[in-house]
Amino acid sequence: DGRDASRDVLDLAAHAETVALVGPADNAEPRPLEVVSGNYFRALGVVPQHGRLLDEGDEVGELAHPVAVVSDQFWKTRLGQRADVVGQPLYLNGARFEIVGVTPADFPGTYASRHIDIWAPVSMQQSVRPRGLTLESRTWGWLSMIGRLKAGMTQADAERELPRAADDINTRFPPRGGDAPFAFITRPASAMGDADAPAVLALALDER
Repeated sequence: DGRDASRDVLDLAAHAETVALVGPADNAEPRPLEVVSGNYFRALGVVPQHGRLLDEGDEVGELAHPVAVVSDQFWKTRLGQRADVVGQPLYLNGARFEIVGVTPADFPGTYASRHIDIWAPVSMQQSVRPRGLTLESRTWGWLSMIGRLKAGMTQADAERELPRAADDINTRFPPRGGDAPFAFITRPASAMGDADAPAVLALALDER
């Protein structure tokens, strides 16, 4: 809802970290993974090293797009740096995914302090972080958001647009009991931790 309401000023993406068992059943190991919305890599200005990255087409239809992107480190240390890695199968929690791309070597994930091995579409969350809940389930609060202001836009512009989305959410889904109304709060990347902010800011500067 926030992404749709603010798309004129902000490319707002969603992501969530988790751990999944990666590999065939007889040799699976827990690895750090992120499920992300289709515009995640675009919002962060990431360009693939091989193949492609996830996009909006991978977000459509829950459980319909079992595809994954792997990190440069995972490609080199776990996949033998295979030249034909794109199109190869990758098992996540026993489900078969297809590798569609490799991220550049300098991209650790959303946060510089926590390196991610694999990215999967948010539409596949029931496979990689099963909770028995669909994407249509509200009041769940499991996704985080990160975005990039569009050219010429400011944080003030985003703060003007996002409350409209919040008002619409509160109208359609009124707060329960004494719960506070839903609201969006924006923070610049410079407000992140010392280990994380430089990496995110560098991505932003590289895009300009």
